[in-house]
Amino acid sequence: MDLHKFPMDSINCWLTFESYNYNNNEVRMRWNQPTPVLKFKEINLPDFYMVNHSISIREANYSAGLWDELTVHFHFQRRYGWYLLQGFYPSFLFMFTSWIPFYLGPKAIPARTMIGVAIDWWILCGMTFIFASLVELAAVGFKMRNEGRATFRVKDLPKRGGRGGKRKNALVSCERLDHYSRIAFPAIYTLFNVVYWTYYMFIAKSTT
Repeated sequence: MDLHKFPMDSINCWLTFESYNYNNNEVRMRWNQPTPVLKFKEINLPDFYMVNHSISIREANYSAGLWDELTVHFHFQRRYGWYLLQGFYPSFLFMFTSWIPFYLGPKAIPARTMIGVAIDWWILCGMTFIFASLVELAAVGFKMRNEGRATFRVKDLPKRGGRGGKRKNALVSCERLDHYSRIAFPAIYTLFNVVYWTYYMFIAKSTT
């Protein structure tokens, strides 16, 4: 599975049939012609749809002889409509909204500034929260990795008091950081939404 083109990617699946115990001297396998693959009903998957399928046959060389291998190849394409609606469409709205000031005219400077600043603050704060969560994840991983390396360096040395306590304290501190983040991030983002929408829906309207 190659996800470089996600969500416009496709998946190739291969299903191979082969005799378990008998080689070609005892059993020969061939595809049934003219319809080797029958679909009893239409295949409907939530994330993919089948584009086509193809068949092939080859002889596999093993130490015990030759075996016929019958392979059917299924080509699936991802249904990217959901990703367009949930991922690309909101981004389009951001872009289209940012173009509105171009049509307000040069005399509507306050309105132009209001739209630009409001959108900029929303996007900037959202990106800041995402970046902060990645920083927290990196900090926890870095601290745990450093503690693991330190433990590895001294594993052959005589045991001394306090080493296990340091390792335990490091684990506890990382868990405490995750615990605080689980509370702080949603709380701060909720507070930001309250302040943001209160200001731009009520305070900013009354002052313009």
